[in-house]
This record gives sequence, C-alpha cells and structure tokens, in this order.
Amino acid sequence: MLATHHASLVVLIKRPKLYQGKQRLASEIGAESALLIAQLLLVCAIDDANHWPGQVILAPSSPKDCEWAKTLLSRPAMVLPQPEGNLGERLQHIDQQLVDLSLSPRIYIGSDAPCLDLPHLLHVNTLLATADVVLSNALDGGVTVMATNSVWPPLVKLPWSTGLFSQELTRLCINYGLQVKFVADSYDIDNKNDLDFAYQDLADDNRRSRQELRQTIDAIKIEKDLANA
Repeated sequence: MLATHHASLVVLIKRPKLYQGKQRLASEIGAESALLIAQLLLVCAIDDANHWPGQVILAPSSPKDCEWAKTLLSRPAMVLPQPEGNLGERLQHIDQQLVDLSLSPRIYIGSDAPCLDLPHLLHVNTLLATADVVLSNALDGGVTVMATNSVWPPLVKLPWSTGLFSQELTRLCINYGLQVKFVADSYDIDNKNDLDFAYQDLADDNRRSRQELRQTIDAIKIEKDLANA
C-alpha cells in the first residue's frame, strides 16, 4: 500500500492583544473576555497543528512575532511571517514562498474555527489528490479552510471578510480552470452568537483545548447574565 502524502498545514495566526482583533466580539462581551477567547482559540489551532501528520507552517501576522510563534508548537515547524497588505496579498505571498520550496499541496486555516478537527482536515487532504482546490465554507459566507494542490489565482481583489467571499473565490478558481471540491461547512468565531454555537457543538468534543474553551464560554455567559440581572 502506498503511503499517504500529507499536505503542508499553514496556520495563519495573530498574537492576541487587548483591544486588538475580535472587536465585534469585544463590543458584546468586553475586551478582556474577547482577549481570553482569542487566546483559547489560538490554543485550539496550535493543538490541531501539533497533531497534524505533515509539515506545519505558522504564519504570524507580523514579522515582530516570529520569535513568539517559534515557542507555540511542541514539534518542529517552519515560521513564515505575513507581509503587509490585505489578506489576499499576505496569503499569496506566503503561498509563493511555499511553492518555491516545493511544498505541495497546502492547507490554510486560521485560528478562529475551533470546531475543525483532524478528520475534517484529513478529508481535505484526501480530496486534494483529485482536486486543485478544496474549501470548507463558513456559515457567514467566508471559508474556514482553503487548500490547493496547484497555485492560487490572484486573490488580492476578492471581497475578503464579506458574505460573498466563498462564492467569489469559487468563481475565480473555476474561471482559472481549477477543479474545486468542498468538505463539510464550519464556522469561525466573530461574535457572541458564534460563541453560543461553539458552546453547543463542543459539548461532546473531548479535546482538552476545546473543553477549556467551552468552560470559558460558559463562565463568560454566567458573568454576563449576572451583570445584566
């Protein structure tokens, strides 16, 4: 039997800081609670990366955070900082570096989708054997997984962070002659409603990182309820 070739897993990360990032969530649950959630979401993504059977690349949002990123994993990994620009420019820059290193295929995830798990990502890996692009759509019209066995078409002008992103990314890939396949939908954490979804979805998830996140969501809910009583 031939050994399975595992794609490189690229995790786009941002160092959690108070009053930076998760602003929509912060407006609903408070800045300190939003920071705590961001930290735990990162722990979940790092947990997934530690268990990935292939190459792992961490891509921090700033070159200043490379040394910090090197401390996150308990296994060998490559650290490639994101450059300036919108998310399309940053992702394309990282991707070209990996293509130049002959790393293919490549699976891209962020640190905001705790309901992703190893079977989900392994399914993406399997589909990459027969597809140029594999996506996992997010419920808000974005994506939680972007994977390619080819080279991304120009991503800069896509409507990033909007409800049209997945639709337009799919259209772009097809227009460039790429075969697109999909795995099960998921969602990322942008607001309090997403936290409520995650609290329910993670009830039977035995991963320690997910249970810590769920317990924290519960504690924040109780605190908010008491504050509003």
